[in-house]
Amino acid sequence: MTNLFDKTILQEPQEAIEFITNILESATEYSIIGKDLEGRILLWNEGARRLYGYEPEEVVGRKNSSVLHTPEDIAAGKPAAILEAVLKEGKWAGTVERVRKNGERFTASVVITPRRDTSGDPIGFLLISKNISDEIRLNEELKSTQFYTRSLIESNIDALMTTDPLGIISDVNKQMQELTGYSREELIGSPFKQYFTDRDRAEEGIKLVLREGKVTNYELTVSAKDGRETVVSYNASTFRNADGRLQGVFAAARDITEQKKLEEQLRESESYNRGLIEASVDGLITVDPQGLISDVNEQMARMSGYAREELIGTPFADYFADADQATAGVNETFDKGIVTNYVLTLTTRDDRALRVSFNASIFKDPSGDVKGIFASARDITEQSELQMQLAEERAYNRGLIEASLDGLITVDPMLNITDVNETMCRMSGYKREDLIGSAFPQYFTDPKRANLGVRQTLDEGAVTNYELTLKTKGRDEILVSFNAAIFKDEDGAVRGIFASARDITEQAKLQDQLAEEQAYNRG
Repeated sequence: MTNLFDKTILQEPQEAIEFITNILESATEYSIIGKDLEGRILLWNEGARRLYGYEPEEVVGRKNSSVLHTPEDIAAGKPAAILEAVLKEGKWAGTVERVRKNGERFTASVVITPRRDTSGDPIGFLLISKNISDEIRLNEELKSTQFYTRSLIESNIDALMTTDPLGIISDVNKQMQELTGYSREELIGSPFKQYFTDRDRAEEGIKLVLREGKVTNYELTVSAKDGRETVVSYNASTFRNADGRLQGVFAAARDITEQKKLEEQLRESESYNRGLIEASVDGLITVDPQGLISDVNEQMARMSGYAREELIGTPFADYFADADQATAGVNETFDKGIVTNYVLTLTTRDDRALRVSFNASIFKDPSGDVKGIFASARDITEQSELQMQLAEERAYNRGLIEASLDGLITVDPMLNITDVNETMCRMSGYKREDLIGSAFPQYFTDPKRANLGVRQTLDEGAVTNYELTLKTKGRDEILVSFNAAIFKDEDGAVRGIFASARDITEQAKLQDQLAEEQAYNRG
């Protein structure tokens, strides 16, 4: 038998009892409970008092250990099964739900061993337990945090990766796999630098991060598995553990191929500035601080009917029906730095009136001094006419809707009301603002049938003479005949249904009377 302590301390019984008592009382984090074979509690340490809430005098020699189990476990015979396993196997360890004195439940990690007499026969049990509810909660929180972090990494539009301080990849996201053409398993554990055309520069990027703590906009060219090359902007920083110890580098690689192309295009556009101005479909014009035209493009000359040479050096305001408004637009641009959608009427050389929308901003010289304004003029004559026609069409449509003797209503695919006419408001007793946005089926005595009517319309394209009973705000019931059809947007997508509701209460009564009359006559 293993010598766990100096046996000389057992020579004096009282001294041995005090020694063991001190051990039990000092174990405050663990509950230590001794009980006989019937479950009667014989030993209750300080840890048990703190964990379960019972004072020793309340339980020692007075209570059965069953008070620690949940009623469900007792009903299922779990305590007896556990003790049987202890006697059979010599030990039982696991987690169980426990109950405190105040009724509060918690999860405990429990180890139970048999107590034996000098002959080796079992005389009871020793239970050591610990509350692990917080451990379980923290473990769940950790899993949740890890899942959240992983979701953030995978949802990022950039390629993300982590490396250890030696530049060996330790983690990647899906974007990194797509960028390189390698699987996650192939990437993890391999050197970061081997996936770039300039390996020395890639390695220097890692070293720079380790020296400086971070690096931004570090350009590298990724060499993919299939030979593709992608210019990326490498942004990285170091990350450390809770103790502040360096763990590695976290890096994001953004594909800037398009950005590089745009930069090249920008340089070309600056070189061929005049060409772009002349290629504009809008009239372009510059005005100096005195309100005089300093430059125009050919489109502006065509719109106005004047040659470029005739326009340059003349007052900007002279070419508009309302010169004061044109001057005010120029002044507003100089004051605010920019104006948008400023509408003016351009008077052409042949006396035509063109509605134009101006967007203008100031421009400066390299010293920062304002040199004038640059404006684009878009001919919106046709657009203005279309807007007027649209307004008239909407007014006409609204008039048709409101002139109907039937209740008219539109419903979206989610069964919400999107529009009604005044007749529908009078029939239902509700205001238009109460109806719009509410669920269509709720206004009928049989919501399921109303729901089915909308679905049938969406599926078949139309329904006719679909009878429903409208339930008004005043709790009256009106029998209505619905005729409905779907309506679509310009792309052909179904936007909802348009339905008319006709009150057929009197018609139904007449039909019933007619049927009775016919039956009577037949009789």
